[in-house]
Amino acid sequence: MPGGNRATLTLADGRTITLDEGRTGIVIAGDAITYNDGDALAEVDEKVKLTWLELGTPKGGTYQVTLPDGTRVWLNAASTLRYPSRFSDTERLVELTGEAYFSVTRDSKRSFKVVSAGQKVEVLGTEFNVSAYSDDPETKTTLVEGKVRLYLANERNQETLEKDDYVELVPGEQGVTRGENLSKTHVDTALYTAWKSGYFYFKRTPVEEILRQVARWYDVEIKYEGNIPSETLSGDINRDVSLLGLLAILKQSTINVSLDGRILTVHKMN
Repeated sequence: MPGGNRATLTLADGRTITLDEGRTGIVIAGDAITYNDGDALAEVDEKVKLTWLELGTPKGGTYQVTLPDGTRVWLNAASTLRYPSRFSDTERLVELTGEAYFSVTRDSKRSFKVVSAGQKVEVLGTEFNVSAYSDDPETKTTLVEGKVRLYLANERNQETLEKDDYVELVPGEQGVTRGENLSKTHVDTALYTAWKSGYFYFKRTPVEEILRQVARWYDVEIKYEGNIPSETLSGDINRDVSLLGLLAILKQSTINVSLDGRILTVHKMN
């Protein structure tokens, strides 16, 4: 079956809470953490000025969090967001592994920064998507609204490599980080934000990239017999469809796949 609302919340004292699959998100406010319908979840020690929390989704899971400043974050499958229970007086900093969509509350006195694989995004108030999965060769930042500045960053200490080594993005642009290379291009933003609205959207998308998304959402492992297919596919599919339903659609293309347990095998072309 497809994924759903699944996540865990790790508190500063090491406790891990499995979040309710019947809810869609949590809210960090003051000294309390609640579900987005107001039901209490946990308390944060008021004596601790800045406590780090970690929201993690498994393969097949998504969840939302409203941060202390009102910023909303949608976390995609197999992702982790590390953030403070209270932001400092000078900046708002979070750390991301995987993929998330950010709707940042504007604050002219404190910039909002997202640190992910090899890069740092800095904004005041905007909406953007960051995809920084470890099994993807590139980290992609896609801007929907506002304006962002994207820096290359040292992954070891999260400091920018060079002060002037950055690009600025306007809506409809995507910044791409690959190793120590940073570039930007115009894109169809829906391709990179469709997951937040509950569907897959492909436009001449390579099969390998499509199957990476499939593996995360349906919690399966992809294996290839021979070379990885070079085909690309286009179309949109609701993420509520079962894996077997999705495979039936894929089989209408030239891709030959089979499922054994949680192993999805892509067979050689005849």
